[in-house]
Amino acid sequence: MYKNIFRVGVKTGMRLASSIVAASNFATEVAVEGQGPAQYPSWRISPNLLEVDYTKPLGKGSSATIYGAFMNCKAPLANSNDSEQFNNEVKSMTILGWHPNICPFLGWSMSRDRPCLIFESIPNDLLRYVKGFRNLGFPATKDILLITWQIANGMAHIAQHKLVHRDLACRNVLLTEDLRVKITDFGLCCDCDHSYTYTGSISKRLPIKWLAPEALLDRLFSEKSDVWSFGILIYEILTCGIVPYATMSNEEMLEFLRDGKRLEAPDGSPEDV
Repeated sequence: MYKNIFRVGVKTGMRLASSIVAASNFATEVAVEGQGPAQYPSWRISPNLLEVDYTKPLGKGSSATIYGAFMNCKAPLANSNDSEQFNNEVKSMTILGWHPNICPFLGWSMSRDRPCLIFESIPNDLLRYVKGFRNLGFPATKDILLITWQIANGMAHIAQHKLVHRDLACRNVLLTEDLRVKITDFGLCCDCDHSYTYTGSISKRLPIKWLAPEALLDRLFSEKSDVWSFGILIYEILTCGIVPYATMSNEEMLEFLRDGKRLEAPDGSPEDV
């Protein structure tokens, strides 16, 4: 038996809250109440291997607070707002399988009667990385191209499986010390129909300022709307992490887009990017 350091995120603000446990090599998403995804028994990991410390939050995401934890293990962890969303995330991850630019899904478990999803954990994220350049200028052009190419590679894999991420942003891209990209947070991921589109409601949890006009106006999500979010992510990189449409309310931004206006390239952006 050996220990691997985890970080755990508990999603709050929902009747059936969820959370994410992440480790130095693994990460987990946990629902506060209810049962685990019984239709995926082969991916279940014994709760006896989890030691979650809920007393020390390490950070907070759009839908989760991150905590520290430990995991004891001696074997591979898995074969290759509510419980429905939780099960949907398991479904998305099992559909996607392994890809070098997607945070690997290793299995699910239970912690204090909370279903948990376990992923590979990465020590840094892209938002924190680009914010570190605010007083230094832009990251090197070669690094920008390396990072964005990997993100595009991971998103292409998602699209090939007829899934839409719907929450692509710098905060949801993990980054290793040698700049290897791992896309994460598939809580809002959805299936496309035969026309490669998904029609759904606009909830408060969706990242409004990263959404494409057709998603905002017509509730249509597709590979194209993820491509739009990818463009907003590049804007984040070139502004060293500034929130898009930072001076506008959501209503003002919507009117801005309705008028056919778009974000301009930030001042001083590298010409070859």
